[in-house]
Amino acid sequence: MNPTQFAAIAVSAIFVQNLVIVYMLCEGSFFKALKTPASMTLFGGCITVATTLSSVFAWLINSFLLRPNSLAWLSPIVFIIIIAALEALAELIVSKFLPEKSNSLHKLFTASAFNCAVLGLVFLNIEVNMRGFFGAAFYGFCAGLGYLLAMFIIKNALERISFSSPPTVFKGLPIALITTGIISLGFMGFAGISIS
Repeated sequence: MNPTQFAAIAVSAIFVQNLVIVYMLCEGSFFKALKTPASMTLFGGCITVATTLSSVFAWLINSFLLRPNSLAWLSPIVFIIIIAALEALAELIVSKFLPEKSNSLHKLFTASAFNCAVLGLVFLNIEVNMRGFFGAAFYGFCAGLGYLLAMFIIKNALERISFSSPPTVFKGLPIALITTGIISLGFMGFAGISIS
């Protein structure tokens, strides 16, 4: 792959196919993570690691096991097992090397690994199988960065809305969903861009 293709993948994953803003994946845990910039960065980093590693392993298993043997119908189960195994491995590594942080990071790992954005990304990545191994890994990484970007955009928009006084009925989650929908309309301007 040449640098132009990597740039196209980055633009596509971060803006054109943003998991939160365009596909509306993972709205539940997404809004829970919008507390402080530190928690957002930590959660976004965990999502980025989860999407990158899940994309790599899913591409390998799909390319060398599922597709050649006509076992594509098993892909949802296999991909869920991959994501669960990666989450268990991350918890094992943290409990081994950082035992004092193990309990506090358990919820974070679970929320970031068992996240519909990660599973949705794996399916999006497999759907466009033309990227190859490095393209799949880079797409997973950039999709995680797009998730982090969406967190900061929506957090900033919600902070600005909190200075005005929306009607009581719209406070909280309703205004957050409406704001995400309006931002999504803005991102639809990127819809004509395609990877080639």
